[in-house]
Amino acid sequence: MEQPDSKKTGLTPGNIVLGIAVTALLILIARYSFSDANRALRAGKPVHVVILANPPAWTEINPANGKVTIKYVSESAEMKNRPLPERAEAVKTALLPDSGEKVLYFASALPREKVWENAGETARAYRENPFLAAAYAKNYLLALFNGQTNIGPEEFYALTMALMRSDPGNYIAVLPDGALISSDVPSANEVSAPVFSGKTLVLEILNGTAKSGMALIATRYIRSLSTKELPLDVLRHDGAPQRTEKSYFISHTGRNDDIAVLSARLGLTEVKIIPSKRPAPDIDASLVAGDDFKVPDSK
Repeated sequence: MEQPDSKKTGLTPGNIVLGIAVTALLILIARYSFSDANRALRAGKPVHVVILANPPAWTEINPANGKVTIKYVSESAEMKNRPLPERAEAVKTALLPDSGEKVLYFASALPREKVWENAGETARAYRENPFLAAAYAKNYLLALFNGQTNIGPEEFYALTMALMRSDPGNYIAVLPDGALISSDVPSANEVSAPVFSGKTLVLEILNGTAKSGMALIATRYIRSLSTKELPLDVLRHDGAPQRTEKSYFISHTGRNDDIAVLSARLGLTEVKIIPSKRPAPDIDASLVAGDDFKVPDSK
């Protein structure tokens, strides 16, 4: 029987490869168009990604205002050994119980600080250093092929574009959150909590209240809290640019765990820690004291 001539039928190796490439491209375009995450981003709505680091973080990427909000949670030892989809679903259920959106997750062996240091560095300097973008893409592909993420290539592209459009100064960490992800009630030593490093935390106090002299009052109070286990110092105090209801920190040296320990000692909850756009060389953090900042016996 006469065999068909590949030249006459057009089934040359080159045409076959081209056909496969075109088909794959059309599939990606279709997935990009119909993905819930991509449609939300195009509509200016926030998208959430669970970063399964140590400990995990719930992340909101908001294209409307360019902010990336990272909210940390704690896991019991038992939950840490669960499959990745179960852990991601638990985080989402704890923080967005009524949301019907798909749970996107990315697993990382890095501690939480390194995850966002790397993301911020990539967003800040990838244009001058293309190798950062290459390493970023490589890490994603490794995670995809190793089953450490359920983010598809088209979703990864859309999320990356949203992150690149966000100023690294808009990466806001919220510590501590207080949410505990567990299938049972864990013992205290199973909960991952911020631990103070032991190095003196040097602060600047800015008065964001309407009360005159609050920065000085806060300075004296925080200095009085300094102990061997929690060494604190206030280098200077001044007025804040504007009044604020909720206190927040501006981190100059990345000591977020130490800041979280101090905020808990001050009785402040869900405190925002904003990376500094212009780090100060002589202090670790600026505390902008808002209306919620209370000093015992202070009127």
